[in-house]
Amino acid sequence: MAGDDLASPSAILRRPALSQRLAEARESALALIVAPPGYGKSTLLAEWAERDERPFAWLALGQADRRTASATLRPAPPAAAERLPQLVRKLRARHSSFVAVLDDAHLASGALRDIGQAALEELPEGSTLALASRTEPPLPVGRLRAHRLLTEIRMQQLAMSASEAAALLRQAGVELTSEELHVLVSRAEGWPAALYLAALAAREEPEALAGFGGDHHLLFEYLWDEVLAPLPAELISFSVRTSVLDELSGMSCDSVLDQQGSAVLLERLSRLTPLLTPVDPAHHRYRWHRLMREALRARLERIEPELELSLRLRASGWYSGRGDTRRATDQAAAARDAQLTGELLWPHILDHLTQGRDGLVRGWLSNFGDGVIADHPPLTLSASLSALLAGVARHLQGDRAAAELLLDEGIRLAANRAPVLSALCLAQRAMIAIEREDWPLAADLTDRAAMVVDEWHLSSDPLLAVVFSVLAASRAHEGRIDESKRDLRSGIKLLEELGDFVT
Repeated sequence: MAGDDLASPSAILRRPALSQRLAEARESALALIVAPPGYGKSTLLAEWAERDERPFAWLALGQADRRTASATLRPAPPAAAERLPQLVRKLRARHSSFVAVLDDAHLASGALRDIGQAALEELPEGSTLALASRTEPPLPVGRLRAHRLLTEIRMQQLAMSASEAAALLRQAGVELTSEELHVLVSRAEGWPAALYLAALAAREEPEALAGFGGDHHLLFEYLWDEVLAPLPAELISFSVRTSVLDELSGMSCDSVLDQQGSAVLLERLSRLTPLLTPVDPAHHRYRWHRLMREALRARLERIEPELELSLRLRASGWYSGRGDTRRATDQAAAARDAQLTGELLWPHILDHLTQGRDGLVRGWLSNFGDGVIADHPPLTLSASLSALLAGVARHLQGDRAAAELLLDEGIRLAANRAPVLSALCLAQRAMIAIEREDWPLAADLTDRAAMVVDEWHLSSDPLLAVVFSVLAASRAHEGRIDESKRDLRSGIKLLEELGDFVT
């Protein structure tokens, strides 16, 4: 376990630009800092108090990290939020301008609407009510924004930059390359608490950073305690079960859950945690923070594995019905439905492979063993073609070893179900053997390709022109000149037919 010498993000993170922005926003009646736990809201408030000349009075409803001598600190239970208007009146009697802070304002619950409105009405000009909250406060934010009386700091502004994350990790004794750092910060979306926990994980196990995500026990426990556990049971269940979706809308969630009313639940959730953010101006579609989505999916897989498969099949149907075959295939593969995956994948396989999505295709296929792939012709064809084209690409890039592995995979997968692809993989593999001047291997591979062509009566298939060309080269080296000439003529004829076909 990590030692006590690893500083928390608040000990490292300074936000001079944000604190200066708050200090200069004297015309704002309300300063709103809304972000999930672990984003440094309280630390930013304390830094602002150090920078601003106005006196601060501070009601902290939770266990905030308060590190400033200039603030009047008043740790209090949630019910004490009711004293906020009275506090503002007292400050008004003593000071011409001031800042009244309500930290962890989300703990005031529904009472915050009346309390906050009353406090705003008591504010003199040049004073500010500052709220730090994990949830959207029930205040007239829209009206204040329209009248330029609102300053907002949200999750995106509080996210750590790569340099800030590097400082935190370096303090933990973790040094990353720029690429590794970029990947980690991108996965965490700059969440300071998540990066801190990643540093702790690295202290426990140096290799942990490579796969650090929402399913890591340190982060999952934090998310459960700080984000999920306080939610109503209905919203926890809804969040876990709809986590199979990358993007959530009322209609998609209704379809996956086979119920009605999801749009209302999404709106409630988005107000209760900024980790669920809208992705369109109308707030019809939402996405979870990446780590939160991973944590929710990990819980679904752990506690309701059979239901997860059913949910994913419904999700596949939802996407398929809207023409989104990529996401439909993704869900079918995750549900390990070989028949559905094959039906969705094979008609679009060339689009995927020619548009640089070979890694995506191979990821889908990795959900199935060789035996399952062999039992489902569309999967066999897709897997064999993927291996063939990937092998050819690696060969052209000069990586013969990788090409050989991929082509051997294609030969194995195509053996019984895809003879054309099997012959092509054998021919491409023979070409590499010829380049290596391994003529015995080349002869063996070309003979096997010829057997496939003969057995399946494929000699007139234009796609196999390359097979006859490689056969000609191999047999010429063996001194079988007449056979070589015959194969070469066959290859040329098929190439001409292929050209006519393409034209």
